[in-house]
Amino acid sequence: MAREKFYASRFRNLDKLLRVRYEWMNQYLLPGNCIVEIGSGAGFSPLYLNPKPIQTDAIENSWLDKVVDATNMDLADSSVDVLIAQHTIHHFHSPFKFLESVIVY
Repeated sequence: MAREKFYASRFRNLDKLLRVRYEWMNQYLLPGNCIVEIGSGAGFSPLYLNPKPIQTDAIENSWLDKVVDATNMDLADSSVDVLIAQHTIHHFHSPFKFLESVIVY
């Protein structure tokens, strides 16, 4: 419901907050990069990120590209250039397991 309300009216205060939350990342996102957002929630990031990330979450929603368990993702090794996990890690049942799986040594 919140998603539909936002898309219908683009409430200015929330739009501003989302711009601040996401747009700084654009300087690090390159065309052709595989960008995966973990915990996409309401799915607002494509409004502010270019190129658009692959949106994932633990719960299926129509706007998501993939449902994943962030502590056991089925992504091929070295297949992701940029991983966005913003405001999500504290929700994982094992943040350490998530970090251990995505850190490249």
